[in-house]
Parts: sequence; C-alpha cells; structure tokens
Amino acid sequence: MFIEVYKSSDVKSYEELQNNYIKQYELRIVIREVFNVPLINTTSVNIKIKLVISKNGSEEIKETDVHNNSTNGWGEFNWRFVDLIEFPSKYSYKFQVFHVNMFSKDEKIAEKPIRFDKQIKEIHNSKDGKNIKEENKKVKMGN
Repeated sequence: MFIEVYKSSDVKSYEELQNNYIKQYELRIVIREVFNVPLINTTSVNIKIKLVISKNGSEEIKETDVHNNSTNGWGEFNWRFVDLIEFPSKYSYKFQVFHVNMFSKDEKIAEKPIRFDKQIKEIHNSKDGKNIKEENKKVKMGN
C-alpha cells in the first residue's frame, strides 16, 4: 500500500470515491388495480395478488387481500409490499394473480417475473442514495 500526503492548500479539488460496500434499501411496491383478469369458467372471479420474493435461497410470499366478485376482470387494491434489500445482491420477484376459492385450493391465473436490478443500481450509484424516479408501470401478466 502506498500513501501520499499533501498539504490541504496544495489540493485544489477532490472527488469522493464511490464506496461499493453493501448498503440496505427499502423497496416499496404499490398495487392499485388489476384489469383483464380472465373469468375462468365462471361469471366472476375473486382476485388476490401474491408477490414471491426469492433471496439467498429462500422464498418469502406476501399477498394482498381479496377483491371479491369481479364480473369484468377488474379489481381495485390499495396494497403496499415492503421489502428490505441489500445492494449488491441478487433478488428475484414474481407477481402471481389468483382466483380465491372458498372451498378449494386457490387457482393461479397468471404469473410474471419482475426485475428491479436496474433501478436499484441507479439508486445505489446516485450521490444521495435517494434519486428515485417514480414509475407508474402497468405490468401485463399474460398474452
């Protein structure tokens, strides 16, 4: 290791080095509405959204409440999923839409993996760690 020492008057400017140690962040995902959910062999559907979080070899499942009796495939929620994450690290997220049955197992209607690597890296590399661009995205679950 080499160390150079300067008088502060000799140093005109400096730039902070980007530290690459692990930092923790909080990821918040808001579910507001779903639409075009298929009415599978029924006249209505009871909609529930699940978020499957895979990290470090384990899975955690978070889920919304149920939007009952949707006759047109539309459901309204005001649900927030919060997950503590570390960067750098590998996480995977998967949204699942279910039809909730009262007397039998819930039926999976659709599933979609979602990646947040790009957004998390952008936040990590920002100077204040808070440079978050609010994105209002619609996620298409099926064809």
